[in-house]
Amino acid sequence: ELLELFDALEFPINYITNHPEPDRRAWIQLRKSLESVQRKFYTVLSEHQVQPIEVQGSELDFTKYQVVDRVVSDDSEPGTIVEVVRKGFYFGDKVLRPAQVVVPKRDR
Repeated sequence: ELLELFDALEFPINYITNHPEPDRRAWIQLRKSLESVQRKFYTVLSEHQVQPIEVQGSELDFTKYQVVDRVVSDDSEPGTIVEVVRKGFYFGDKVLRPAQVVVPKRDR
């Protein structure tokens, strides 16, 4: 499983090395390749009972999220998450790593 991930990363790394100034089409292909690696990696994690913590539409829960920054926002409600800096993960039903998030603060 891990060797497949290693192999999948070789293409984008080699491509970047050999094409220091790729055109738009090349960047699109590179992105698709990296997204494929990410999907494969999620599959491997899932097989080992590791799942990402869903953040979309979630309220702040300090057992699952770590606030790393606050941004001025009059549009977002207090206690909501406006950005995810680093994904969090569960191992089974336990938090393996909390998601690092940005929350709003009011401009005073």
